[in-house]
Amino acid sequence: MIVINGKFLNQRTTGVQRYALELTKQLLKSDLDVIVLVPKNTNLNNVQLPLAKIKRIGSFSNLNLWEQIDLPLYLKRNPKLLLIGFCNSGPWFHRRQIVCIHDMSYHNHPEWFTRSFYNYYKLLIPQLAKIALHIITVSEFSKQELITKLGLPESKISVIYNAPAKIFIADNFESISNQKEDFFLFVGSHDKRKNIKLLIDVFSLSAFRKYQLVIIGASSHSFPEHQLVEAPNITYISNCDDKDLANYYRTARALINASFYEGFGLPVIEAMASGCPIILSDIPPFKEITQHNAFYFNPHLSLTLMKAIEEFTNTPPSELYLTIYKNYKLSFSYNWESSSKSLISIMRRFIQ
Repeated sequence: MIVINGKFLNQRTTGVQRYALELTKQLLKSDLDVIVLVPKNTNLNNVQLPLAKIKRIGSFSNLNLWEQIDLPLYLKRNPKLLLIGFCNSGPWFHRRQIVCIHDMSYHNHPEWFTRSFYNYYKLLIPQLAKIALHIITVSEFSKQELITKLGLPESKISVIYNAPAKIFIADNFESISNQKEDFFLFVGSHDKRKNIKLLIDVFSLSAFRKYQLVIIGASSHSFPEHQLVEAPNITYISNCDDKDLANYYRTARALINASFYEGFGLPVIEAMASGCPIILSDIPPFKEITQHNAFYFNPHLSLTLMKAIEEFTNTPPSELYLTIYKNYKLSFSYNWESSSKSLISIMRRFIQ
């Protein structure tokens, strides 16, 4: 039997949690015997999973204590179970697990995180990488980081890509409108690595106040707070369901992502599948996803973002439409069904 670490069902949905949710959905559709284990106080009212496949265990309401005490105790009583963890964490000493480590951001940039979060991951991630049966990650870039930073053999790591959820995929290319509304879009948490400050600084300039910017996302307890500047042409949206988000993707002039660092960048592939043009920082994962088919800029230099926006706005509609078409077609390379098949083939190697 396969058991999934359902800790993510108690967390705010960001890219990591969506990755866990979508792959869990696929695994529950497979011919494998799969259940999702969750803490006793998990609210299941709006869970997008069949309740019959969810099992409450343990006594701790604190997620870390549940994961490090309740979960391994349950697994110890059922030693043949294979645990799957999709969100960078798992029981400290349990060997029969496959863990997804999305990236090495805590290692490369500890200043982006709270001290407690960094210290916990500094100890936990290398331990999990060492004892787990297998590690999965979300891009070739992250795979190379894990090999370099954690000294893992290449054979122990597999890339299982993210993909857009169905709600973000345009029905067909003809349904994608070439007439967009007059706003640029950012989607992501208010974490320092997302580099929202660069967007705010540029769109606050007098020359760029003619452009509207919509920032969708919220702060995270794992990251230090930083001040967001109010400006008449910048709108902040902290709560946005998938239906509304899909509409923003479809109608935005372009998605702008200025991240300093990512393991993948789920909003990028969601935008591509929606027919939304993309303006991106020139980091390796973004180029891996888009195959260099975007408007790029240096995330450390505001002038390069300004030039990228101007280049985008000056691009003839026919050329821009061709770019949208290429990215829409490319987005088909990323789908949850094929990702789950790759994962299942790995899991079968360890099922007793």
